[in-house]
Order: sequence, then C-alpha cells, then structure tokens
Amino acid sequence: MPWNKEDQSFDVFLAACPALEDLTIHYKEYQGNSYVVSSKTIKKLSVTFSFGFAYAISRIISFDTPNVVDFYYSDYICESPQCRWDSLAKATLDLYFFNDDKRYVQNGAEVTDLITGIRNVKTLHLTSSTVEVILVWCK
Repeated sequence: MPWNKEDQSFDVFLAACPALEDLTIHYKEYQGNSYVVSSKTIKKLSVTFSFGFAYAISRIISFDTPNVVDFYYSDYICESPQCRWDSLAKATLDLYFFNDDKRYVQNGAEVTDLITGIRNVKTLHLTSSTVEVILVWCK
C-alpha cells in the first residue's frame, strides 16, 4: 500500500491497529517526499528504503515512535530521519551513500538527527557501508 504526506491511509492503518508492537516497512519505489511513522505502541520497527540512487533527492523521514526499543534502518542517505525514541535500546543501521566519488555525501547527506536519536542505545550494529558513511560525514 503506497502512502505519502498527502495520503492519510498509513495513519488510518496504524490507528486501526492500536496494539501493534512490531512493524516492518519496505519501500520498494519512491512514493513522494515525506514518510512519517507515528505510533506509541510500536516496540520493534524495521524500515528499508530500496529505491536507491535513482531518487537521490531530499525527502522528509520522521519517526515519532517513543516506545521503540529495537530499530532497524536501511537507506541511501540524503537527509537524516527526524527521530523521537525515548526507549531505544538496540539499533541496526545499514546506510549507503550515493556513489559519485562521495561528493554527494560530503555536500548533501546529513546524519545528525539519526545519530542524536540513537545516542542512548545499549546495542548498536553498524554495517561496513554505514561506518563509511559516518566517517565521510565526520570529516
């Protein structure tokens, strides 16, 4: 089911599942420039964006999921997701940069909000591509 900022179907879906604790989302194609997940009951959240380089444009990603304790995130980084995690204990990040001699990462990608959002985790898993993204960003 595709959704974006203008399409309220995802909000309706989450509202219809008031006891939902485990949510996996896999975006296979670009649906718009805004992706928002908001739920107070979700405890395990997995989000994968797999449309990659063809959509190397800015988009808004927001997680208002204060009770998530286990988070998996895979994406090509344009901008850092906006995060609200009050209970996050475990995070796995699988981040990629757009391969144009890393210029895009150095000039455009931003991971500050994501790093701030995971600052209190007890267990952090980073893929090798994520480490590369973060090291390039920190230079």
